[in-house]
Amino acid sequence: MMYSTDELRQALAEAAGERTTRLGFADVKRAANRRRPRTVVAGIAIATVPILATGGAIALAPGAPDLAPTPDANRSAPARSAFDSPPAGDGRVQQDPPDPSFPVPANVQLIHTGEHFGPHEELVMWLQDEANGVQGGLFDAATGRLRTLGYAGLPRTNEFGWSVQELDDREGGILDFGAFGATGVKVKVTAQGRTVEAKTAAVPGKPGVSVFWVRRTGVLAAPTSALTAAPNDAVFTAYAAGGAVLGTTKEIQRTDDRINFEDQSKVAGDRMRTGITFPDGGELVFYFDANATTGLLQAGKLDAAGKVTFLRTLTNVARPPVVGGFYRAVFDVAEVHVRAAIYVGTASKVQLGAEGATDRGSAAWSAHPELRVLWCRTDNQVNAVAYDDAGNVVAATDFR
Repeated sequence: MMYSTDELRQALAEAAGERTTRLGFADVKRAANRRRPRTVVAGIAIATVPILATGGAIALAPGAPDLAPTPDANRSAPARSAFDSPPAGDGRVQQDPPDPSFPVPANVQLIHTGEHFGPHEELVMWLQDEANGVQGGLFDAATGRLRTLGYAGLPRTNEFGWSVQELDDREGGILDFGAFGATGVKVKVTAQGRTVEAKTAAVPGKPGVSVFWVRRTGVLAAPTSALTAAPNDAVFTAYAAGGAVLGTTKEIQRTDDRINFEDQSKVAGDRMRTGITFPDGGELVFYFDANATTGLLQAGKLDAAGKVTFLRTLTNVARPPVVGGFYRAVFDVAEVHVRAAIYVGTASKVQLGAEGATDRGSAAWSAHPELRVLWCRTDNQVNAVAYDDAGNVVAATDFR
C-alpha cells in the first residue's frame, strides 16, 4: 500500500501522541492505514492512481475471519460560527472557532492573508501542531466554512518548510504560501525573469517562524496526480533585514487537487437515509459527490424542508468501486454517536454491529449498487459481517 507524505507525517504525529515508547516505521504505516479514510488528501489522484495500478481499491480489502473490535475512533470538532474577515492583506491574526468539516485545533489562530480565492474565499494559514507545522486553508467568512489545503511544515532556523504550497487562483495567476524559520525576513520569488516580493507574518505561538504568501504569474506546478511534469520554474529566496540571503528553495507542491475536485464534482446517486435524528432536529444522511473517476462519501443533515447540510467528508473511493469486501476502516459521526463502514461486493446482506448497538442499517449507493454503506449507533468498537443468499458468512472484519 502506498501513502502520501502528508498521510505519513500526520500518522506519525497521531501515533507519537498515543505512545511513550519509540516508534518504528511499521507503527507509522499502521497509523496511516487507520487514519487514511478521514484524510482525503490534497490531491485526490494521489490516493487513486498508484493504488489502482496495482489492481486494488482505495484501502479496500477482504475482511478478516475473526470479529475482534476495531481500535480506532475518529472524532470531529463542533460546528463553527461565521465572522467578518479583517481588512485585506494585513496578515492579522484572529481567534476562530473550529471548522465543522475539517477539524483544526480548538484554540487555532488564523492568519488572514487578504488574498481572495474565487468570489467568497480567502487564503488563511495557522499552526496545526508541532509535527505538521503550518497548514493553509480557504475560509469563507459568510458561511464559516474552512476548506483545508496542504502543510508547509515547521521549518528549522533559517530554512524553508517542507515545500511551498501552490494553487491556481482561477484568475490566470498563482497563489503560493509557505513557512520560513526566522522572523523579520523578506521572501521573494523569481519566475520567468520576474521577481515579486511576498507578504509575511509571524506565526502566533511559535517564535522564530514566519509564514509568507504571494500572488504571481508564471507556470503552475503540476497537479499531484500527474505522472510526468515539467520542472518548477520558480525560486523562492529569504533575506535577512540587512539583505543577506538566508535560504532558497525550488520545492513547490500543488495543494488544490482536492479543492478542484470538490468544485467540479456533483452529487451522484440517491441520498442514503438512516432514520437517525440529531438532538437539534434533522436526519443523518449519507451521499456521494463524484466525478468520472472518484467519489467522496459525505455525511449530512437532512432538514424537514428536504435541504441537506454538509457535515464532513468521510472517505474517497474509486469509481467504479473495485470489489474487495469491507473497507479497512470505520467512520464516526460523533454528533449522533454513529459509526459507519463501507462494503463492496456481491453479498446479499451486510451488517455492522457492536455491543449494545442500536439503529443498525445499510444502503446501496444507487450509482454503484455493489457498494454499500453500513451504520449503527454506538460508541463501542464495531465489527461487520456479510452474508450470501443462504445466510452463509462470506466476509467478516474487525477493521484492524
